[in-house]
Amino acid sequence: MKDLNNKKIGHLAKFILGNQSAGKGTLLYKRLIITGQLCLLVASICLIYLIFDIWIGVYFAIPYYIVLFLLSITAFLLNQKGKHLISRLLIFSASLSFIFLFTSSEPVESGNYFNFFPLAISPFLLFGYERFKLSLFLSITSLSLFGIALFSDFSMLPNGEISTEINELNFFIHFIVAMLATLFMVITLAGANFKAEEQLRKNEKELLHIRSQLEENTERLAMAISGANAGVYDWDIKKNTIQYSILWKKLLGYRPEEIKDEGIDEFMQMVHPDDAEKVNEKIHLHLTQNERYSEVFRLKTKQGNYRWFLDAGQATWDNEGKPIRMVGALFDITEKKLTESTIREQNTMLEKINAELDRFLYSTSHDLRAPLMSILGILNVAENTNKIDELKEYMQLIGDRTHKLDEYINEIIDYTRNHRQEVRREIFNLHALVSKSVANATVLDPSGRINFQIEIPENLFIKSDYERWHIILKSLLSNAVKHHNYKNQYLWVKIYIVDTEETFEMYIEDNGKGIKKEYQDRIFDMFFKASEDASGSGIGLYLVKEALNRLAGDIELKSNYGDGTSLCLKFKVPEQLIYLYR
Repeated sequence: MKDLNNKKIGHLAKFILGNQSAGKGTLLYKRLIITGQLCLLVASICLIYLIFDIWIGVYFAIPYYIVLFLLSITAFLLNQKGKHLISRLLIFSASLSFIFLFTSSEPVESGNYFNFFPLAISPFLLFGYERFKLSLFLSITSLSLFGIALFSDFSMLPNGEISTEINELNFFIHFIVAMLATLFMVITLAGANFKAEEQLRKNEKELLHIRSQLEENTERLAMAISGANAGVYDWDIKKNTIQYSILWKKLLGYRPEEIKDEGIDEFMQMVHPDDAEKVNEKIHLHLTQNERYSEVFRLKTKQGNYRWFLDAGQATWDNEGKPIRMVGALFDITEKKLTESTIREQNTMLEKINAELDRFLYSTSHDLRAPLMSILGILNVAENTNKIDELKEYMQLIGDRTHKLDEYINEIIDYTRNHRQEVRREIFNLHALVSKSVANATVLDPSGRINFQIEIPENLFIKSDYERWHIILKSLLSNAVKHHNYKNQYLWVKIYIVDTEETFEMYIEDNGKGIKKEYQDRIFDMFFKASEDASGSGIGLYLVKEALNRLAGDIELKSNYGDGTSLCLKFKVPEQLIYLYR
C-alpha cells in the first residue's frame, strides 16, 4: 500500500510511515509522524546521555540507556507496522519509567526532574484531544511520579558520589534536553494548530464559495421552476409522506397551509377516476422497473373541477434496490389540452363538412338534373301533338317537375343558410309560427283529410332563431304529410309542448306509415331515404338535426312501422331557450 493520497511527502515522513497508507494532512498522518518523531527523539536523547556518561566516567546507567534506546526503536517499528496505540503506550511508559528511576536516584541539583515537564505534555501530543481522558490520566501520572521522585527518599538505583562540577554539568544537560524536548512538542502542537486553522480558513473559504454557488443555483432553479409554472413535490416512500411546494398547491387552488404532508393514497384520491388506474400503473413500473415516469392526467382542484396536468418524476433506490424517495414536478396543461380538443373538433368538423360536400355535390347534380331531364323529355313529346287535352296534361307534368325542382332548390338554400348564418335570437310567437307552418303543409295534402291539432298556448313567446325554427317545422310537418298512411280512416298530426323547470319539449306526432327500426339510426343522415319510392331529396331531416345543433337543442325519435311516428324537440331551460307567456 503505497498510495499516499497522491501528495508528495518528505523522506523522513516516508521513513516514519513505512508501507502505511495515510493521506497527507489527515489526522492519521499527523499522529503517525508525531509518534515516529517522538520515538526517534527519545532514541537520540538516549545516545546523548550515553555519550555524556561515558565522557564523565559514569558507567552504571549505560545498560538502562541501551534498553530505553531499544524500546524506542521497538515502538518506532510498531508504529510503522500499524500498531499505533501499543507503540504510543510503549514509548511513553518506557520514557516515564526510566526518567523516574534516574530522578529518584540522583540528587536534586542534577536537574533530572526537568525531563518530567516535556513528558507531561507528550500524552496530548501522542493521543490527541479525541482521547482526552487517557491523555489527562497519563499526564497526571507523570506529575505524580515527579512529586514522588522529588520529595521522597524512594530510590531503585545506587546513589553514587557526584562532584559539584558534574552536578552543575548534569543540571545544564538536563535543562537543555528538557527545554529542547518541550520546545519540540510546543512547536509541533503550534504547527499542527496553525495548519488546522489554515485548513479551516481554506475550508471556510471553499464553503463560502460553495454556499454562494448553491444560493445562485437555488435561485436559478427557483426562477426556472416559477417560469415553467411547475409545482414540485418530494415523496418519502418509506414514511409515505409527500411534501408539496407552494406553487404545487397553488396550481390546484389551495393556500400553502391547506394541504399538509400526505401520503400516496390521499394524492390518488385527487386523481380523476378514469385516470387513476394508468397513473398507479406508471408509478409502479417506475418504482419496480425504473421505467421513465411521465404521465398526463386530471386532478381535482379545490373548486371541485378537474384540470389537466403533466406529471414527471424520478425515484432513488437503496443498495437493496428498494425505492426510498421520488421527486417530481407538476405542470398545468389544461389550456393546451383544450386547444388540442378544439383542433380535433375542428378537424372532425372539416372532415364532416368535406364528406357532406362530396355527397351534396353528387346528390345535388343528380337531383337537379333529374327534373330538368324530365321536363326536356315532356317537351319533346309535346312537340308531336296538337291536342289541347294532351298539351294541358304535359303542362301539368312540367309544373309538377318545376315545383319539385323549386322545392329542392329551397332546401339547398336552407342548407347553405343554416351553415353560414350565425344564430340570431329574437322573440316571436310560437303558436303563430306553428300555425303558419301547418297552413303551408296542408297544401301538400291532396285529400284534405289530415286533421292538424295544435295544442300550444296562443300567448306563448320564445326567444330563439326564427328562421331555423321555420326550417325545422316546415321539414317535419311536410314529412308528416308526405308519409301519412291514407289507408287509415282517421288521419291526424298533433303538435304540443311539455315544459318543466329544466326542459322545454315540443312533440310532433302522427299516425302515418312510421319508420322501420333498421332505418331509425340513419334517418337524420344527409340524403338518406328510407325507401326507393320516397319523393323527397333526403336533405330535410338532416337540416332539422343541423339546425337544432346550432340552437343547442336535440331531437328524439320514436316510431313503430305502421303505427306512426313521434318526434320530440328538446331544449334545456334557460341555457338553450328562453320562453315566456304574454
